[in-house]
Amino acid sequence: MHRRCYQEMERQVQTCGNCRRVINEELPEIVLETDEELEDDDDDDPFVLPAGTNGLARLEQELEQHRSENRPTRSHHEGSYMWNEMPYDVNPDIWQQYYTMLENFVTLFANRVMYVHGCVHLPVEPTREIRAVLYRLFIFNTPYSTYNLIGIQKFRVFFRRVEGQRDVVIQYLCLLPFPGGPSLYNEDRLST
Repeated sequence: MHRRCYQEMERQVQTCGNCRRVINEELPEIVLETDEELEDDDDDDPFVLPAGTNGLARLEQELEQHRSENRPTRSHHEGSYMWNEMPYDVNPDIWQQYYTMLENFVTLFANRVMYVHGCVHLPVEPTREIRAVLYRLFIFNTPYSTYNLIGIQKFRVFFRRVEGQRDVVIQYLCLLPFPGGPSLYNEDRLST
């Protein structure tokens, strides 16, 4: 029931001014026997929103779940799925920034192509395989409901080897609805 419904009940009005439902002042009373308990709905999953829920609300819920399960620190570490392909740490703080940018992007540019822009400093040459690992890390850290709110996800990320670098550093990360120029790596056609 809307908050406004309760306010209207207090003023003894017959209908809610917000949803126009008739307000029933006599709420049904549940009487339990001494050894009886109210049955809880075990089917209610707190992470599943009812059908028809706003897509943005679904995204916010998934982002909160990603944050609470500490997904960024689990996305790439020694022993993870892609570690053999790129055995270098990625600062997990970048994913928290990415989540905030995702939420802003879908709010401002719904149903548009989302281009991930940035610069990645690597301790090795940026081969096609290394770039693919970074693209997959972005996809892994993107909630599924995002893809219902955007057209498609593309990458305009510049990869650069830095001598003496020991881990992967992602800088100048931003999400934009335009490519800003041609693809930097034509062999990565599916991602860029």
